[in-house]
Amino acid sequence: TPTLAFIGSIPSGYSFTSPTGGSSGGGGSTPTVNYALQFDGSQNYVTVPYNAALNPSTGTVEAWIKMDSSNAGSDREIAATRGNTFSGGWELQTNSSGNVGFGFTGTNGWQDSAYSSGINAYDGQWHHIAAVIDGVSTYVYFDGQQVGSESGSGSLLDVDNPLTIGRRSDGYGAWSGTIDEVRISNTARYTSNFSPATSFTSDGNTVALWHLNDGSGTSAADSSGNGHTGTLEGSPTPTWVTR
Repeated sequence: TPTLAFIGSIPSGYSFTSPTGGSSGGGGSTPTVNYALQFDGSQNYVTVPYNAALNPSTGTVEAWIKMDSSNAGSDREIAATRGNTFSGGWELQTNSSGNVGFGFTGTNGWQDSAYSSGINAYDGQWHHIAAVIDGVSTYVYFDGQQVGSESGSGSLLDVDNPLTIGRRSDGYGAWSGTIDEVRISNTARYTSNFSPATSFTSDGNTVALWHLNDGSGTSAADSSGNGHTGTLEGSPTPTWVTR
């Protein structure tokens, strides 16, 4: 793989896009690399301390994921605040058939909501997954297309659990694959089919946003400005990889 290096700075008015998707403009900035986290399907994950804002009563949970066929037959957790009870919280996951869905405890009880059918997330390609709760119904999107819905699901209930990326806090559903760009919002961002952004931006409705571009170390910065820093856990911890 060729290695590119700049002598000096990028001239003003010019830009550079790296083979890994990072870009920078002129005026002396350094080209950035787009990282993601790879999980081993056994013991490594990311944990974020409990905060009620991470369980919005209405909102959107979304991420980019990449998995392969070796995961067939297993449920896998993308991100979750639910533990091993149905007292509150949510989980964004894939099931044993490679379908995607969102489960949560709401005002109408536990909702194993809006699972898709006929979707194969276990194909080794990058996919965008989003779940939207509007206080009445739940919708799940796969690569910007609505693939599941459940009416009358109610609002999500808070629970005093940490948020985890790559498994549930009780250890269930350890992720085997790669995760990038995890965002939680306190609004229903998607009401119809859409083209997913490859990199999310933070706005007034963003509760937390982990670009997972740190590239090294054991912290995952929250780009929302709300301080929901993640910590890489396990031995070994998840691996930083380029996307």
